[in-house]
Amino acid sequence: MGKLAAEKFRELTDGSPVLDAASSVFDFIRDIPYRVDPRQFHLDEGPEEMIRSNRGSCFPKHYLLGSMLGALGFEVRYSVYVFYWKDQCQNMPEEVLCRAGKIPATYHLALRIVSDREQAIVDATWDKALLKAGFPVNESWDPRGGTRLAVLPEEEIRADTAFSAAKIVRDRFDRYTLGERLELSRFTIEFNRWMENLYKGEAK
Repeated sequence: MGKLAAEKFRELTDGSPVLDAASSVFDFIRDIPYRVDPRQFHLDEGPEEMIRSNRGSCFPKHYLLGSMLGALGFEVRYSVYVFYWKDQCQNMPEEVLCRAGKIPATYHLALRIVSDREQAIVDATWDKALLKAGFPVNESWDPRGGTRLAVLPEEEIRADTAFSAAKIVRDRFDRYTLGERLELSRFTIEFNRWMENLYKGEAK
């Protein structure tokens, strides 16, 4: 856990019972406004940059959430999900949805919390401000159970550690052709622009 993350962890959890602390950590990370930033995909540096910028996607959010929940004593595992953006929120503006139809399958990260040999999905991807756009926001989390997954997946790839999950994602992204990378970049620009407009109240 980096310096900023450690400071935020103490602020969120100091003196609180474990379950209350876990809920506070989840709520804080969930409500970081969403933005895709490839610079934040790095396991160690991504969460720190997300805290500095107050913007982040599923990768830094769940690297940070996994680290903080682990520090609270939870047994944390990770899942990488293969999904298509075109199959997600159908309230995307036409130009964003059009771009989504041109990109290949991409990847989503969430946690699995192990308890009594059962594993519950915990997903803090979408912040509450995105409810109005139809995103499946997890408005609360009871640390004794799970949440909804943020995407409609095609495949799940399980990983025991954050390092293993980061390697899976890196290896998969490395397979993209130059053309696919360009289309993903164009989609990311359009999607992030839509997100910022939603936060400013300039889009539906």
